[in-house]
Parts: sequence; structure tokens; C-alpha cells
Amino acid sequence: MGFRIPAIYKFSALQWFFWSSWATFGAFNVYHLGERGLSNSLVGLLLSVMTFSGILGQYFWGYLCDRLQTVKKVFMFCIAFLAIIIIFFPLYLAHPLLLGAALGLIGFFWSAQPTIIDSWTVESSPHLARNYGFTRSFGSVGFAVVASVFGRFINLYGWNVMFFSFAALAVVTLVVASSIEDSSLRTAASEGVKVDPRRLLRMPHYVLLIVAATVIFIGHQSTMIFLPAILRNVGGGPVDQGTAMSVSAVSEMPLFLLSVWYLKRFQPRGLLLFAATFYVLRIFLLFQAASPQMVIAAGALQSLSFGVFLPTMVYYVKQIAPVGLKTTAQTIATGSYFGIGGVLGSVLGGRTIDALGVQAMLLGALALSLTGFSLFLVNYLRTPPVADESLSSG
Repeated sequence: MGFRIPAIYKFSALQWFFWSSWATFGAFNVYHLGERGLSNSLVGLLLSVMTFSGILGQYFWGYLCDRLQTVKKVFMFCIAFLAIIIIFFPLYLAHPLLLGAALGLIGFFWSAQPTIIDSWTVESSPHLARNYGFTRSFGSVGFAVVASVFGRFINLYGWNVMFFSFAALAVVTLVVASSIEDSSLRTAASEGVKVDPRRLLRMPHYVLLIVAATVIFIGHQSTMIFLPAILRNVGGGPVDQGTAMSVSAVSEMPLFLLSVWYLKRFQPRGLLLFAATFYVLRIFLLFQAASPQMVIAAGALQSLSFGVFLPTMVYYVKQIAPVGLKTTAQTIATGSYFGIGGVLGSVLGGRTIDALGVQAMLLGALALSLTGFSLFLVNYLRTPPVADESLSSG
């Protein structure tokens, strides 16, 4: 009888290699495009194309997973396609239209994959659903480790090493994915169920949840995107920015690991309200900050805000989503608060800073976070508790 690797470790490895692959390309591509001589305006336009196509990709690939009742095949197809298009990236650089099309395709194929892995994990078993935070923490560690050392590889071997490294790690990701059983989207209860995303729009508690998360993320994303401007406003520089980003990234990992504990003991509605409280506090501290050290300290609240929010949101959406729309519900949620919230946060934040200054942007972000908190409070008061047994109902 051969040794069998538990599924939780397979999903942990999948998260590690998936996010490691993105650390080779995603973490350095903006810097790379600037080094290739592209103007800031053109880079901004290209990233907008990538972001908007990514929002569409979230909805399309989530729907396709539920339509075909397979997560594994959709995920592997997308990763294989990404490896092919990214390895030929140098060929697109001389042609802005071709480069824009390539980045649009990359956004369309990549954006839904983190959420698809999340759905794959939580739909595989109740045990994995509760341990989602544990597996996701390996993705954070993998990204942090590779991103921290990959700049040296670029200095040694040139920018093209990004594309070959992504393709190599994508192949490893495919090998790991092939060893994992598909999720249980196809169940007796799902047979004959029409895959109609409009059903989600007829669920007031789901819609309220997504609106609340999107509103709070507009403010949150604006502070993350314009962190350099916030630091410059209080006398900080690039070193402080690196420290702030590191503190935020490291602080969220323990809460991912602890999610198996707090999701057993507390209702998701209450945990989301808890996370929203710390989103408000975090932005309030940034608004009050008078030194780089205060900005860095505020970043440590990434742990009690995003570190609690992400595992809880994935878990809660899995609980309330109807049979036949589990992955669609996850990708619509992520596409809304990460995608739409991110786009609006960057546009509104940038315009506010240009017109009124950093403090005005932070005041607007604080108002948005308070609005999001209020919507989570309404969700907490009006939505009944969800029975934990729903985790095993597929």
C-alpha cells in the first residue's frame, strides 16, 4: 500500500506554486514595462485593459466551472494557456496593440484562477473548507519568498527570465493540480439544476454581502495603491514603503492559519463585521498618521482586517450559494470587491489626491469604510445564522 499525501497538503502545494509563478511575472511586470521604455501613461492604460478584462474573466470562468461542473479542467486549461502566452511575451513588446491584447488575455485568463482554487478547496470537503486559511497561507508565503529573491535573478539573467520562470512554475502547478481530485460540484442535488447566475441577484443577503465588501474595498484599495503618496505626505520614502508592505503581508498569515479555529467558533456574519471594524480603524489610523512609523503600524492591522475577511468571505459564500452556482458565486464576489473595488479605488483615489490632496483621499476612504461597516452591520442584524451542516451539502 503506497503512501498517500493528504488533500490538505496537495492544496497547500497548489497554492504555493500558483502564487510563486505569479511572483515571477505579476510582481515585476509593471517595473519591466517601464524599463522597456514605455511611458507611465501607456503602462497605466495597459494595466487598465488587464484589470477590466480580468473582471470579465472572473464572471466567465466561474460560470463555466458551474456549467461544466468541473473546476480542475477549467483551472488546468487556463494555466496552460497562460504559460504559452507569457513565454512569448518579448515578441509583443514592440507592438502596443499586440501588447495590450496579450495583457488583456492574461488578465482574462488569470484573474479568476485564485478564486477557482478557493472554490476547489472549499467544495472538496467540509474539512478542507474549514482549513482553507491554512492552505491559502502557503500561497502568501510562496509569493513572498519568490518575490523577495527573484529581483536578483533578473539582475543576473535579464528580464526574459521572468517569462521562462513563469512557464516552468506553471508546469509544476499543472503537475500538482493533476494529482488532486476534482471538486464535488457534480452532486445528486445539482443534477438538472439550471446554471443561471441571475438566481444570485434574487438573493438579497448575497447581494448585500457583495455590495458591503465592494464599498469597503474601494476605500481599502485606494490606500493600498497610493501607499507611496501617503508615506511621502508624512516624510517617508521607498524604504518605509517596503517595510510597510512587508509588515502587512507577514501580519495576515497567522490569521489565515487561525481561520480553522475561529470559523468553528463564530458565525461568519459576526466575523465579517469584526473585520470591517478593523478596516475602519486601519484607515482612521492612516488619516491620523504623522510619521512613517504610524503608517507602518497601521499596516499591521492587515491581520485583523484582510486576514479575517478573506477566509471568512470564502467560507460564507460557500455556505449561502445555491447548488449549481458555488463557483460562480465565489468569482462574482471576488470580481466585485477585488476587481470593481480595485478599479474604483484607483480611479477615485488618484483623482482625489490630484485635486484635493492625500488627506482628502484618506477622509473619503474613511467614509467608504464606515459605509461598508454599516452595510455589514445590516447584514449581521437582518440575516439569520447559517447552519454549519450546509458545509456538507455541496
